[in-house]
Amino acid sequence: MYDGLLDLLKALIRIPSVNDGKSEKIPEAKMAEFIAEYLKNIGMDCEYRNTSEGRPNLIGRWPGGKSGRPVLVFNAHMDTVNIDGMTIEPFGAEVKDGKIYGRGSCDTKGPMSVLLWVLKQISDRRNDFDREIQFLATCDEEYYCGGSRWLVENGYHAAEMIIGEPTSCLVGVAHRGLAGVNLVSDGRCAHASVPESGENAIYKMSEAISSIRNDFLPQLSSQTHPMLGTATAAVTVIKGGHRSNIIPDKCQATMDIRLLPSQSAEEIVKKLEGLLDGLCSVDCTIAEPGMETEINLPFVQKMLQAAQSEPVGLPYLADSGQFSQAGINCIVFGPGKLAQAHSADEYLEIGQLHRAADMMMSFVKMLE
Repeated sequence: MYDGLLDLLKALIRIPSVNDGKSEKIPEAKMAEFIAEYLKNIGMDCEYRNTSEGRPNLIGRWPGGKSGRPVLVFNAHMDTVNIDGMTIEPFGAEVKDGKIYGRGSCDTKGPMSVLLWVLKQISDRRNDFDREIQFLATCDEEYYCGGSRWLVENGYHAAEMIIGEPTSCLVGVAHRGLAGVNLVSDGRCAHASVPESGENAIYKMSEAISSIRNDFLPQLSSQTHPMLGTATAAVTVIKGGHRSNIIPDKCQATMDIRLLPSQSAEEIVKKLEGLLDGLCSVDCTIAEPGMETEINLPFVQKMLQAAQSEPVGLPYLADSGQFSQAGINCIVFGPGKLAQAHSADEYLEIGQLHRAADMMMSFVKMLE
């Protein structure tokens, strides 16, 4: 019933595509080559849309067919996080006790294998659907969705998209956005025996953090989302000082702010700047949008019916944020539990793999 699905996932896991954000190599290159060959074998034409750094985004389309149909895209990213500290063979694709192990098995080569496998099953009736179905493999998702951002900035568009990510086979229709913020407080060095001669940058940062906890967080969390709860913020890194006998002239901290889809990073950071004025500078280094899709859309309702799922909100970012900002209606769906993503012994339950395949096949039948 699932002929070739597990073998496909094994092949994907065995292709290293580690994205550490540092290497000059292109981690997705061999994955893109494999996927392009797979898509060509099921009759698709392939187009590379490389980023300015030469990272591949790959689009597969069936040629010909009915014109004027809305485009539904199956999407998954090709890169994985690094393998540091893994307790299993990262690229072994070992099957044991109903699980398949390896980096990317859960995030997100498992979901990708389901989408690719479904395309193969429907390739001989590709013109029977009320939508044109395409495949998109994106690069650099693990470092703040670089591939999807580049595509959107360069005019990529479609009507609908199913983003393959581990959702435990639930239908994700919302997730938070992200603002990554650097804080810097400036002081003046002095000998620690005469602290009044200097200005302690750590003390200024301490005041800033108190203001964040006492004033900023209550404002930020005043809105509530039915599936996502409230926005959150945390100071996650702090560095300051030179040595024990010098009053520090600089202190740096970073914040992680998770925003509701209705909240913009720009507006939230402006509020933070106003609050902390005179204590530290505020620099937003990362701004990733959230996602929320109207659940009454026909393709969402079909997916909910196929998955026998209530719509859920997701705690993590995905390429769906960038695509949603471009006006594409997005669903996030796939096999795998979030707890296993990025883990030291990453695995995917084969039962989840099969369940997701069944659900996706039920979904596409509703499009005929």
